Amino acid sequence: MFTKLLVPLDGTIEAASALPAAKTLARATGGSITLVRVPESVGDPAQSLLGHDIAEDELRATAEELAASGLQVDWVIGAHPVAQFIIDAAAARKSDLIVMATHGRTGLARAFAGSVSERVVADSGRAVLLLKPDGKRLHQIETLLVPVDGTEGGALALGAAVGVARSTGARLVLVDVVPPTPLWMYGAVGVGSAMYIDPAWEEEALRSAETYVEGLSGRLRKAGVHVEAKALRGEVAPTIDAVAE
Repeated sequence: MFTKLLVPLDGTIEAASALPAAKTLARATGGSITLVRVPESVGDPAQSLLGHDIAEDELRATAEELAASGLQVDWVIGAHPVAQFIIDAAAARKSDLIVMATHGRTGLARAFAGSVSERVVADSGRAVLLLKPDGKRLHQIETLLVPVDGTEGGALALGAAVGVARSTGARLVLVDVVPPTPLWMYGAVGVGSAMYIDPAWEEEALRSAETYVEGLSGRLRKAGVHVEAKALRGEVAPTIDAVAE
């Protein structure tokens, strides 16, 4: 799994922050890396040609540096729109994982430019590993935190994580978070409604989550995967962040 990696670059430090993770995965799986870049489009043809040449030189230099470290690397220069080129390049090379960094645009910049990473995730039909440019550099994969909730999306994420764990020897931590009952539901009791909120529901939901993740982890252990399980109560995103820390 994940033996054909595709890494979009754009000449920025933020985009290049995806390279350590790609190198780590490629070494662990014996996979190859394809670097892609779309030069910036400007109105002046001469400037556009110069930008294309600079982008090509930089991409070639990066590929040669990776190849010198023993990795199998190729590269390709493309054309706008950026997201569509990334998607097409991944399809042409049958890439099974796209590794890219987000740029963290907010406000008007995000509204006008959009998010290339969001479009790639939505339309590529491939696994995408998104990395925060200011996050920890991934030079070794030791632990993978996998939120699971019984949904199809959770199952897909777990399948990908198991593949990475088997390739790298990493430990899996499965987390099922039971959110609190919304306050509006309590407020609805007795207001023109026959709704009844049982105070034991949250405890029962937590026990159900514990049974679910323990069952998952038990089956994975039998398959030779190093795994532990946690069922927790709280707001989903903050609880996952707390476990990750």
